[in-house]
Amino acid sequence: MTRRVVGAVVGLVLVVAVALFAFRGSRPPEPEPSFKPAPPSADASPLGAGAPSDKPGADPPLTDLEMRESHLSLSHEQCEDGARRISTLDGRDGGGQGEHGAMRTVSLCLRYGNVAWYKCILRATSSDEGHACTRRLMNGALVP
Repeated sequence: MTRRVVGAVVGLVLVVAVALFAFRGSRPPEPEPSFKPAPPSADASPLGAGAPSDKPGADPPLTDLEMRESHLSLSHEQCEDGARRISTLDGRDGGGQGEHGAMRTVSLCLRYGNVAWYKCILRATSSDEGHACTRRLMNGALVP
């Protein structure tokens, strides 16, 4: 009689497990949130999307081209060129703290760098514009 009870309990547990598994799979998938970048504001900089805004933390939204290019990775050489460009914009010409900053930039670039960031860095004319490029386009990298 004990074997019958154990068999019944095991059978009941299996039925409950299958029912729960089937119930989980029967839910419709939740819809993905749609992402639509905000339209450019009237006070956007005339220098293009790479230029920072006058307000701190208020960078312009990514353009469609920047959005596409932000998914294209860079080579190691391009990351080194970008790091040299940032060092130049920051007024560092290698050695001392400049070398540490360039190594950090190369490291971040190899992980988060993309074509949109690289183009923006090449267009930048000041340190602030360079840091705005990193803040906007490095896909989640922390900016110093």
